[in-house]
Amino acid sequence: MIIAFHNHKGGIGTTTLAAHLCVLAKELGIPVAGVSADFKKELPRFLEPEQIPCIELDPRRDEPDFDLFVIDVQSTTEPPIEPDVWIIPICDRASNENAAALADSLRGPMIWLGNKGRHVRDVPTYLQHDIEVGKLIPFSRAVELAGADYRVVWSVPELAHTAGAQDLRLALGSLLARAAALVGQSLPGIDKPAATATTSSPESIAPAT
Repeated sequence: MIIAFHNHKGGIGTTTLAAHLCVLAKELGIPVAGVSADFKKELPRFLEPEQIPCIELDPRRDEPDFDLFVIDVQSTTEPPIEPDVWIIPICDRASNENAAALADSLRGPMIWLGNKGRHVRDVPTYLQHDIEVGKLIPFSRAVELAGADYRVVWSVPELAHTAGAQDLRLALGSLLARAAALVGQSLPGIDKPAATATTSSPESIAPAT
């Protein structure tokens, strides 16, 4: 399965979320690799200490034997291959507007992922068959502090057990299960939720530290 994090607006945490999803997948026993569609190559800096490979995906050749690829697509780049599921982080009005614009150009199922406790606008009617709205990722000072040093929050002893770190783990676990259900793929350690799409307002998680 190939998951890509993307939004045309930069600075909204796509790399941080991609890195944490890779680490969570590894903890669940899922063979995972990161893929950086980013000239700054920030994702490898997160993943190297976690001993998770960050590879180049080339649709013209056979890829290594991984069950999950997580692509970090920056605001000015494109993925090297079409993913199975797009994850569109949203943290403010501009990124919400960009998400709607992106939805017109991307192919395949999409999950809008609210962030920082901000309300995610309703999905336009003509896009409702393509888009789901996931659980909100709470703003977390702990995750922000760890990310500033290209660290995964669960690997920083003084931050790993904060409410924000634990809420992020739960939210990304739900996201991974939802993505697997959308493409009909079974992954170890993942309970697949019902495959019925919903466009209702996402469940709100209180801001955590």
